[in-house]
Amino acid sequence: MVALAEKISKASVTIRQAKAEEIKKFGFSANELKSRKIFVAVHEGKVVGSCLVEIITGRKEGMVNVEIYEKEFIGMGIGHRLLGKAHAFLHSKGIRASRAESPRCRLGFYKKAGYRKIGAIEAGPIVLAHKMVRVPERKQRRIR
Repeated sequence: MVALAEKISKASVTIRQAKAEEIKKFGFSANELKSRKIFVAVHEGKVVGSCLVEIITGRKEGMVNVEIYEKEFIGMGIGHRLLGKAHAFLHSKGIRASRAESPRCRLGFYKKAGYRKIGAIEAGPIVLAHKMVRVPERKQRRIR
């Protein structure tokens, strides 16, 4: 297992926008993709992770969801690289705030990326997911 992890960490993982044939696997129609963007992490020609970004209509917010498909790739910073692409895309559209819905096992990932918990999605006494939000601080201008 260690040898595999070392091999992966030394190999190149590319982050890019998903191609048309990859998008079909996600099950979105062309109309649904007007307000969404999908970024993928690729290692040796195989998609090992993705980030779905959706612009929330009528609000200056985006919704993000990061998935890493192979456990060997967890903890390598790939999710944060995907999230960086998502935030850059939202910023290019004039959107600074983003939301995520996270299971408990991914709370640390989103918190590390600057998200904070604002609520939960519940089914009776069971928490299905935690609602998270990220609003980056505005940089202070230096007054001379």
